[in-house]
Amino acid sequence: MSLVSSGEDVSLSLKARAYSSLAKGWLDRAEKALPSATLNLYIRLYEAGYSANEAVALGLTSRATLEVTERIQPMGLRRPEDGKFPEGTTERFERLTDLWEALDVCAAEGAAEKLKRKAKLSKNPTDYFCAA
Repeated sequence: MSLVSSGEDVSLSLKARAYSSLAKGWLDRAEKALPSATLNLYIRLYEAGYSANEAVALGLTSRATLEVTERIQPMGLRRPEDGKFPEGTTERFERLTDLWEALDVCAAEGAAEKLKRKAKLSKNPTDYFCAA
């Protein structure tokens, strides 16, 4: 944590990687939380989300940052209309705008890639199967 909070001159790239590593660390800690430790889980997931958001804001969308979104979004913490938590619970997570934008971009790119593959396959279906 001292690397990202220090007053020293460090490159933005190094800071982004440090935040990405922090995000992964907080996510690992959240996944080790006891089932009865709901508040600890919530806090650790937010810390993971915050760190991932900072990494993305600095220009690094890593596997670790996306892994955080894959954990937070299904829990219904991205936005209140997901309806899994009382009002206001998602407010902190909604502020992670850079992180959510990165997730949306990756999802759109993935969908476009699937469409491209499907179109390619439909033109010549037999070209993409093993002859054996």
